[in-house]
Amino acid sequence: GLYDGRIRLPVEEDADADIFEATLLHEVTHAVLHRAGFHLPTWLGEGLAQWVEGKDVLHARRRLQDAARAGQLPSASALREQWVTWSDQSRVQHAYDFALSLTVWIREDYGQQVLRNMLIALQENDLKVVSQRLLGLRFEVLEQRHRDWLEEMVE
Repeated sequence: GLYDGRIRLPVEEDADADIFEATLLHEVTHAVLHRAGFHLPTWLGEGLAQWVEGKDVLHARRRLQDAARAGQLPSASALREQWVTWSDQSRVQHAYDFALSLTVWIREDYGQQVLRNMLIALQENDLKVVSQRLLGLRFEVLEQRHRDWLEEMVE
């Protein structure tokens, strides 16, 4: 699926209904966030969309553990890029997995209200300001703590 101002879904006669529903939820999440005026970092928009669709964060974290073992966790700068331009599907999968894991990790460690407050605050501030104000950390530190947490699970 794709949201580019319109929700675009592949429709096939023999498509799995559960996959179609999950994809629809994912793209509707993007549409709602966009229509509400939220301008989110790629990782947060994708992390929220996957969370809403019901993506399995434990499965994503297992793939990330494998990526960490191979030294292939996505870089912090890569997570701020537009992933639709990437051709390496493994790299794309790692970025989506990292986004989901980080989004859920923030919720687990700081609470769901923090995610809600982040959305609201990001309408008027950049991620650096929002992270410092709501979490008491520079975003780079927060992201590195999550990365370290993932890598510790590998050891």
